[in-house]
Amino acid sequence: MGTIASHVPRQGWRSIIRVCLGETKPSTTIATVSITTAAARLATSLTVSGITQRIDKGNWLLFRTANGKEVVVKLTETALSGATELVIASAESAIAVAATAQFPPEIFDRSSADYTASAATSDISTLNTGGFKQTVATEISASIAAPGFLHHSNPGLKICHDAFSAMETVWAMLEYEPPSADYTRGRIILGKAVLADASVSSAAADFVTADIELTISGAVEDTPPLLVA
Repeated sequence: MGTIASHVPRQGWRSIIRVCLGETKPSTTIATVSITTAAARLATSLTVSGITQRIDKGNWLLFRTANGKEVVVKLTETALSGATELVIASAESAIAVAATAQFPPEIFDRSSADYTASAATSDISTLNTGGFKQTVATEISASIAAPGFLHHSNPGLKICHDAFSAMETVWAMLEYEPPSADYTRGRIILGKAVLADASVSSAAADFVTADIELTISGAVEDTPPLLVA
């Protein structure tokens, strides 16, 4: 069975997929949560710098230290904006001071991220069209397909699998890299989504794959790239 090297976010990236649970729409400004007091293995709470947006219970976070150690944790209570403590299920290992996590978390180890937007249409009949057909959109649909690999420390993937099992929706955010140095952030697509596919497949002497497909339910928020101030 193959092994997957520790993932390094944003290395040669073109787009990043982030997901989270909760009714409150996440901010497109990514929050960084930092550990301020070292936490022991099996700790059920973490002392952190004041978080800048609500994080609902059930979400997973990946804390990473400067030397690359990774610890993934699951919130068991909702943390409001400004909170300095996260209540979690038992931490699998100790977490050092200054370890950081991002929220919403990424779905790592994706081989691609394909955004599809389409519309069902219907022809309408009007007078004096000069023979040209007129059409209106009757239904708009959007989805994100993200094939990739299974990794134990993948917080976004864990959220997707939990949501699929519980038949819950997630917030899905597709973030593109800035188009040039004149921008601090690229285009962002955000919407509430249903997990249409959360398959895991394995074959002898090969990587375990964990493909994800998210179908947007409702409106899509499309934010253009952000210029440098």
